[in-house]
Amino acid sequence: IGDSSGMFMETGLAIKSSGISELSKYATIINFDKSEKRFIDIGKIKVPIPVIFNEFDFIINIPKMKIHSSTGVTLCVKNIFGCITGNSKGNLHKTLPMIKDFSGFLLKFYEKINPQLNIIDGIIGLEGEGPGTGGNFRYFNPSPCTTQVYHLAPQALCHVCLVNPSLRLDFL
Repeated sequence: IGDSSGMFMETGLAIKSSGISELSKYATIINFDKSEKRFIDIGKIKVPIPVIFNEFDFIINIPKMKIHSSTGVTLCVKNIFGCITGNSKGNLHKTLPMIKDFSGFLLKFYEKINPQLNIIDGIIGLEGEGPGTGGNFRYFNPSPCTTQVYHLAPQALCHVCLVNPSLRLDFL
């Protein structure tokens, strides 16, 4: 189990405060920010990811269903952004300020990481402004999963948009 948290909390603290550290009796917990890094090219942008990715046979992506201030929602593709280590994530938001460019980058990065299974944890999600700046917890209830992310996202979005019908997404 691994992560590199967002810009609002140090990853070790995020792993502990979220309860993920309690899973250490079942699996190894990896703070990607403390791991050895290598750079991969996503178009003209070089991004750091943990070297340990070379050792994985299978990647399972488990995003929380939530509204996101930059991309509209966080689902499978946006969640993989957590594989990028350190403050590079904040720099990428500045480098790609236009939502279309940022989302295009996310899609290319997702395809490069290529998780084999996606499970959206929609039992409790976040609605409103967020993440990190606020938002309200909400029981969405669904936890769909798939090997084909493009089939799963519309199903999950239906749940989010039913909860927040004013949400406008210009692309998926």
